Amino acid sequence: MSANTQMKSDATAITREGLSAFRSHHPDCVLALWTDIEARLVLFVDSDLRHPQEGLDALGSIASCVLGGAPETAPDSAVFVEPTGNSLFLRDKTQATHALVCTSGPGLDPNDLLLAMTEFMSSPAAMDVAQ
Repeated sequence: MSANTQMKSDATAITREGLSAFRSHHPDCVLALWTDIEARLVLFVDSDLRHPQEGLDALGSIASCVLGGAPETAPDSAVFVEPTGNSLFLRDKTQATHALVCTSGPGLDPNDLLLAMTEFMSSPAAMDVAQ
């Protein structure tokens, strides 16, 4: 297996269970979404509520717009703070075509959630089933 193939398979190994574990430890994240920003494809979602696919696709498209492009020049993260809630977007450092998206309610400090997202993405536990 080539180094590029290995990096890609490692990076895309974030599991549905790992994403669920992240949300269970960070209840301020009401929706977590793992997306391929190059393909504009939502890979999987974790939320207590069922969301219409169009809304999930819109979040994936926003991630592609704000994080897309060459990793050397594109931002690693983006945060939208609105009266109705926050949307946070974080590019995967090991696989630049993937991103984690979280939404939270209004009035919360998005920096705390962005830090938690960064720690999650840096952790080998993100790649494993919830412990």
